[in-house]
Amino acid sequence: MSNPFVFKSELWIPRYTGIKVCSLKELIEALKIIDKFSIFYHMYINIFNYHNLPTFYTNSISYWLYKNGYLLLAEKLSVIDPLDYFDLEELRNVLIKTIKENYYENMNEK
Repeated sequence: MSNPFVFKSELWIPRYTGIKVCSLKELIEALKIIDKFSIFYHMYINIFNYHNLPTFYTNSISYWLYKNGYLLLAEKLSVIDPLDYFDLEELRNVLIKTIKENYYENMNEK
């Protein structure tokens, strides 16, 4: 055969960014400055490692929101399909917009 099939493997190593958030306001600010690969990691990793989080929450940001009592916002971010976005900056903007639009609603929820 002239065109062999080549098997490959991939190693995903999470890299600590040094950025932590404890509130919705901090989350919005962090989403503005983190690099796009952090967006990729938190929105896409569960597509590849589907066993790591409960199935209700499709990304780690939604899961964090759920664990901190922001149930409605967790659901809204969970339905954002990262595969609909070819540009991580566009995905970043959608996340920020969704959180901002629901900021006051979620402050009353807690």
